Amino acid sequence: MKNVLLVVAVLSLVAACDNSNKTPAGQEGAAVAQAEPADEKASEEPAEKPEGEKAEDAAPEEAKKERVIAPEDRVEVSAMEFKKENFPGKLPAGEVLGGIAFVDSLGDNYVVFTRNELPSQKEYSGNTALHIKHMVKKGDEVREVRSYVEKVLDCEFDTILTPEFGDWSVADLDNDGIGEAIFAYTADCTSDLSPNKYKLFVTEDGAKYVLRGRTAIKEEGMEPMGGEFKADEMPDAFSKKAEELWTKLSRKVWQD
Repeated sequence: MKNVLLVVAVLSLVAACDNSNKTPAGQEGAAVAQAEPADEKASEEPAEKPEGEKAEDAAPEEAKKERVIAPEDRVEVSAMEFKKENFPGKLPAGEVLGGIAFVDSLGDNYVVFTRNELPSQKEYSGNTALHIKHMVKKGDEVREVRSYVEKVLDCEFDTILTPEFGDWSVADLDNDGIGEAIFAYTADCTSDLSPNKYKLFVTEDGAKYVLRGRTAIKEEGMEPMGGEFKADEMPDAFSKKAEELWTKLSRKVWQD
């Protein structure tokens, strides 16, 4: 009889422990849902997709909508002096490096370039970001055309991330009354005199077309290095101008 009572007691104890480990229906699912991070969309898009990922379209959805300018609304594209105090929106983070300004049939256009240092988890390396933001203002209406960022990460040597623009930066290559903003930059981490990653952009109302390659170097008595590029598909007029500028701008050291 004592043995029977002992067995009953042991079975009761096991059942009680098993019930205490069970989770009420729905409770486990709620815990998992709370653990999932919120999906927050970044305010800036990467200027380029990481290697191995599918390249982005030449233009965002908004820019893909062809804008037709009525003859009476057409304005001749012309450059303006860029002043950061006239920028019709919030400036991106960092030091203002300058910008491009022009008037076209869509209004007054401003493209600003800023650069800042990003936090680094490594003691002897740095992270740097170049921010590019295009705004257009017409009357009281202000519209953000496009905003993106280029980064050089984990650089233990010298970071090169400086935009290039000048009197060649404003054009209307396709004669449609909508201006193109043209600029370039080196984006690399370097420790010697060698070709660096280089990009040249032709942008029009949010659409961007890019030449990607390396800077060209030729030291006296040496064979040239770098200078090659791959180009996005783009209108012929854009391609002709971009390749002409690439030959001129990508030559950082050139000694015949």
